[in-house]
Amino acid sequence: MANLQLKFSQSQTYFGGFGQLPEPISELKLVVSDPEKLAAELEQRLTIGAGTTKVELAKAG
Repeated sequence: MANLQLKFSQSQTYFGGFGQLPEPISELKLVVSDPEKLAAELEQRLTIGAGTTKVELAKAG
């Protein structure tokens, strides 16, 4: 079960099948060892590049 869920505010494309099967995605569910640490790092990097951004941790399921 995923413990981190990223929801994108802009359209993203997943390129599967060696790039031959593009598929639009709106969210990405991950299993990571320290979701709080990853969320803090993402928030810091996104804030530097784009002004104010908030990364929210939610139980993914």
